[in-house]
Amino acid sequence: MNKNNYPDPVNSSFITYNSSLDFLNSELIIHNSELSSTPPPPRNPYRIRGSGRRFPLWLLALSLIFLPACFNRSPELPTAQSSLIPNHLDPATYSVTRVIDGDTIVLDNGIHVRYIGINTPERGKPFYKEATEANRQLVEGKKVRLEYDVEKIQSKGKGRDRTLAYVYLEDGTFVNAWLVENGYARVSTYPPNVKYQDKFRELEKKAREGNKGLWGTE
Repeated sequence: MNKNNYPDPVNSSFITYNSSLDFLNSELIIHNSELSSTPPPPRNPYRIRGSGRRFPLWLLALSLIFLPACFNRSPELPTAQSSLIPNHLDPATYSVTRVIDGDTIVLDNGIHVRYIGINTPERGKPFYKEATEANRQLVEGKKVRLEYDVEKIQSKGKGRDRTLAYVYLEDGTFVNAWLVENGYARVSTYPPNVKYQDKFRELEKKAREGNKGLWGTE
């Protein structure tokens, strides 16, 4: 109070201002409590954030189909050039039905197979019978597997094609190498089928030095 017993205008204004602030604070508390007690509306997972548009379901479906393909690409198929890789081991097993001579046989599917990298005496030549009989004892009636080199087919015309191969018995015996090692065949390689050329020459040298087979007749 001032000296004239009138209300102090400054103090009364301050009191009125504080009362207004208290009222506003109480209103804010009530409003906040109402907001916290009201659960938020469910968020639409297919709505694009920041816009009112929905994410198209068909586009989501396409993404699920094609995205895995981007991360799991299948290996490229071999080209015609890479498919000519030499030294291919045929997974199939064949039976030898007939021996023609020391380096040629016939399989149960009718295919004629010429051994790669070696040559045995031809009919009428010295040691022809011995080489042919050795080959017969080794493979006739037995199961074999074939390994190919760069060129697989030798064409002799009039449908008389022959398959060129390295031949293995079921016990792992390498027929081409065995014939050279024991003096029944000479080394005879023709590019590009030269995978075992060095091995054959080494075996031939040892057979010649030991006078084995045909080397003992010279």
